[in-house]
Amino acid sequence: EEFISITDKIIKRWLNEANEDVPFVVLTCGEKDMGKSTFTRYLINRALDHINSTFGLTYFDCDIGQCEFTIGGCLSYTDIETPLLGPPCSHIKSNAKSDRLLYYGF
Repeated sequence: EEFISITDKIIKRWLNEANEDVPFVVLTCGEKDMGKSTFTRYLINRALDHINSTFGLTYFDCDIGQCEFTIGGCLSYTDIETPLLGPPCSHIKSNAKSDRLLYYGF
């Protein structure tokens, strides 16, 4: 219930405040094993249900130890157009563009 409440507040604020000139940014941070990845996936999937073609959804992944869309040790950003279903390894794309991926290391 807490995930639903928080995500609904974020999406409502996004829809009310976002415009083409200033992106709406959500930063998820916290201690290890607090549910950041689970919450972020839930937020992304809920947001995809509410946003229209006016807004794009981009995921900037800075967690080099538990990447969502790349191999470990990488920073990346990915445009999201479909729901995130399955474990993180199922979202890895073999054709990642070099301008969207940076190997940082461990």
